[in-house]
Formats: sequence, structure tokens, C-alpha cells
Amino acid sequence: MARETFKDIRMNDWKNIPKSFFYAEKIRADYINDFDMPFHYHPYYELYYLLEGSCVHLIGKNKYILKPGDWILIPCDAEHRVYYNTSPHERILFRFTRNYIPYSLLDKMYLFNLNPMYVANDNTRENIDNIMFRILSEYKNSDEYSDEIYKNLLFELLVYFIRKSSDGDIIKITDLITEHAIDYINVNYAENITLEKLADLNDVSPGYMSRKFKSDTGVNISEYIRKVRIKQAKILLLETNDSISQISEKCGFTDSNYFSYIFKQEENISPLRYRKAYSQT
Repeated sequence: MARETFKDIRMNDWKNIPKSFFYAEKIRADYINDFDMPFHYHPYYELYYLLEGSCVHLIGKNKYILKPGDWILIPCDAEHRVYYNTSPHERILFRFTRNYIPYSLLDKMYLFNLNPMYVANDNTRENIDNIMFRILSEYKNSDEYSDEIYKNLLFELLVYFIRKSSDGDIIKITDLITEHAIDYINVNYAENITLEKLADLNDVSPGYMSRKFKSDTGVNISEYIRKVRIKQAKILLLETNDSISQISEKCGFTDSNYFSYIFKQEENISPLRYRKAYSQT
């Protein structure tokens, strides 16, 4: 069988996946498994919890080495792959669409783009194990109430990460200046966001704001704004019947032709073809 191309993997991920989707499994392998899979990405979140062994996750240009008790949340559309260097290994996987992210946490999900890995410690390992296995158990015995249980348990799990971020782990990657800028962009992406505006909000010079943001996140401010706008545009393309012009305006683009140009640059497909290819309706 011919090996799937990057595009094939992406297309197959969308096949038959409803907008509200949750999947859970525990997998054990008694051999080193490299999967021989290229970088790929999904239209859903993927939470990976390592129970035994060790593995390496590559997300974009970043490398994360996991030991038992560590977990990583791979954001939607993040290019990634995993390989193992020990055997046996055992892991738990959860895959879910954004519908399962509690509304009160949506504005914090950018933290996982900056650092998606949660490192285990003795104080939290038992509680996190308990949550993971409760989700697995619920999935195996699912009923009409299970979706709400998944959301509640995910809320508890994600709060561990967010609290740890607040305790300083994320501060090593970014500080309050960059966090304030990111928060502002995530909420106000539809507006005309300028470097001067972000600098003024943080009471720093535009030059310092620009350098600090790039140093903390690895991308410049205009690139981050563009990615946030395109991500929102993808949601609107699939979940609404809005025209391209309407979506362009809602996502902060003043010209629909320019929006289409940037969208194609980012996604290698036009907005209309994206809607046609990936819409579930």
C-alpha cells in the first residue's frame, strides 16, 4: 500500500468526524514502534498521557521528551509526530473537538501553543492518573450523560496545567508583557491591532514589545495575529454559512481578496475549497 501523503492524512482525519467528537483509548506495545509516519495534523485536540516507557514528541520545530506521568496536549492543526526509544510502552490517548473545552478555559488555550507539555510530580500524579482512568472508564461505558462527564473531567485536568502555568512554568517561556499581548490579540483579533497599541497597553516601547514577543513565542506579532485570524476563519468557514466577505471582516481583514490570498498562503487551499473539502454538511 502506498504511504499516505501529508494531505491524505489531513483529509482522512476529517472523514466521518462530526463537529462534536470524543475518542479515548489505552494502548500498550511490547516493542519499539517508530510508526514511520511523517509530520501530520488533526482537526481536533489530541491529549497524550504516557504510562510506561519514554517517547519523544516533535511539534513543529520543538522537541518534548516524555517520561511516565507526563502528558502533552497537541493543539488543533499543530504539525506533529511521535517516536519511541524504549520498550515496552503504554499510553492513553484522548481526541476531542473544541466543543469539549469548557467555555471558561477557551481564552487560556493559547498556553498550550506556547508549551503543551505537563511534567509529572509526586503531588499531582495520583490525581491525574485518577482523572485519566475515569475518562477511560466513562468512554467504555458511555451513555447520554457521558459528554458532560468528559467536559467536567477535562476541565479538572486542564486546570492542573493552567495553575501550574500561573505558578511560573510558563513564565520561563513568556512573561506578563507577552501574556497581556496574547490575551489582547486572542480577544480583539477582528480589530486593527498595531504594535504601538500593544506596546501602549504594556507601557513599553514598540521596539521592546516587538523583540520581547518574538523572544518569548518564537514568532513575530504580525505572524501571530495572522495565525489567530486564520484559525478563527477556519472555524467560521465550517460552522457558519457566512460569505467569504463576511468572514474576512469578522476576522479582521479589511479586504476579502487579501484574506483569500493569506488563507491560501497559510493552508495551501482557498477558503471556498477549504469549506467544500472539510465541511460536514
